[in-house]
Amino acid sequence: MRNRITIPGFRALILFWGATLVVLLGGCKQVPTTPCVVTTHTGSIRVDSNPTGAAVWLDEVSKGKVTPALLSDLAPGTHKLTLKKSQDCFQDEERVLVVPEDDTIDIFADLRPAVPVLLEPAPNAVLDNGRTDGKDKIVWDFKWQEVKGATAYQLYVRGQGATAPRISKLVYVSAYHDESGGYIDNANRFNWYWYVCAYIGGRWCSWSAGRIFQVEPVNTDPPSF
Repeated sequence: MRNRITIPGFRALILFWGATLVVLLGGCKQVPTTPCVVTTHTGSIRVDSNPTGAAVWLDEVSKGKVTPALLSDLAPGTHKLTLKKSQDCFQDEERVLVVPEDDTIDIFADLRPAVPVLLEPAPNAVLDNGRTDGKDKIVWDFKWQEVKGATAYQLYVRGQGATAPRISKLVYVSAYHDESGGYIDNANRFNWYWYVCAYIGGRWCSWSAGRIFQVEPVNTDPPSF
């Protein structure tokens, strides 16, 4: 009679591994076939100007567009919008604005000509004169409104009927302080004119309107040195 070989626990071992395999297979997760979609919320700016054709910059970066234009897919929040048409002698227009989320804002700008607005001296102001003994200087100060985008200015000052200016000066800020010797004769102290023009976009633009001032009589001030 042939002896039967019995492996103790064989059936139990089979059941154990079978149950383990079921657990492992049940715990597996299916890999998604499409990537996750992240929803972003952006805003837009619709911008126009008078005249049209101004280059559009946002946060100091050119957008490669001219007005009218639509800037879309912008991060919500504060931005700096700049419109530039200096090649046609218009000042830069700057706006700080807040772009809303999931919405569009409309911006319109009337561009200003690049012509300086004169500030000081006021019309018909009486400016300093010197002395016949040469012991006092003539001190004049001129101020005008800054032209946005301008890189230089030309100041021109002359007396009525003069064939040459007393001052013709290239300056890089919107003010000029002048000190000179000598004096202006009483016969020539009336109806002086001053003008300013701006250099912007690689060209000199139009002169401002002239403004008149007068000069005080000679020897009005006491000797200062």
